[in-house]
Amino acid sequence: FFFDEEAGAVYVYVRRSENVSFELAKRLQAPQPQPAAFFGYKLDISHDASVLVIGADGEHDYTGAAYIYTSNSDLHHFANTPHGQLGNSPDIDAASWHFAQRLTIDDAQPNSNFGGAIAVADRGRVVMVAAPGAVCDRRGAFAAHNAEIAPAGPDCGSVFVYEKSDASPVLGGGAHWNLQAELRAPPALRAAGSLWGWHVALDPLARTYAISAPHAFAKSGMVSVGEWRSRAEVLTGIPIQRNLENDDNVVDEIDVSYHIEL
Repeated sequence: FFFDEEAGAVYVYVRRSENVSFELAKRLQAPQPQPAAFFGYKLDISHDASVLVIGADGEHDYTGAAYIYTSNSDLHHFANTPHGQLGNSPDIDAASWHFAQRLTIDDAQPNSNFGGAIAVADRGRVVMVAAPGAVCDRRGAFAAHNAEIAPAGPDCGSVFVYEKSDASPVLGGGAHWNLQAELRAPPALRAAGSLWGWHVALDPLARTYAISAPHAFAKSGMVSVGEWRSRAEVLTGIPIQRNLENDDNVVDEIDVSYHIEL
């Protein structure tokens, strides 16, 4: 075990009531910490505090990874009590977080920075992980449905959306998150250096997302806002590549509503 080599760690703090200070509940590290992984540089937690996703975009020469942890303590009541207080909960040191899953992209290359931005929504059912450094010409997880490949170049970016695999409760173990979509930049942004996915966000119900590309249009920047519809809601055929542009030949599960520029 090594120390102070930028492996990273995450500290979870909670408090019993509004008028007391936060107390350390858990220190988290990757199951197999690596030097310069920057575990914890980006993270997000579900609104009910039951699912925590932690990025480690420096792993393996910045190929990157993301780690999902679930809590089986009553921390998940945190968001449902006045002022976010735990009330008369058991000993705060008994709060338990468990490693659930490591996320990666199969064909990732060094400097993809997978885990460089993270969003969690709908009690952890939907997880969005960005790789803002992904190369432009990668075929991706849905290669069979991705006929058009952008010219080669770094930092084009991709955003990956995962959903929990079944309707069983997140707590209690056994949960698994499956890749549902790889979101790519609109055609105008498919150029080296746009950094699509530098920041990502989901509303609490996982209905609306926002994705930034700060270096788009000669570093003027742009934010895309769209609607996410669950695979379970509309998909009836084989898995497809759901690009942000409309495609009349496939089920359109991503509706881009706005591209915001300054």
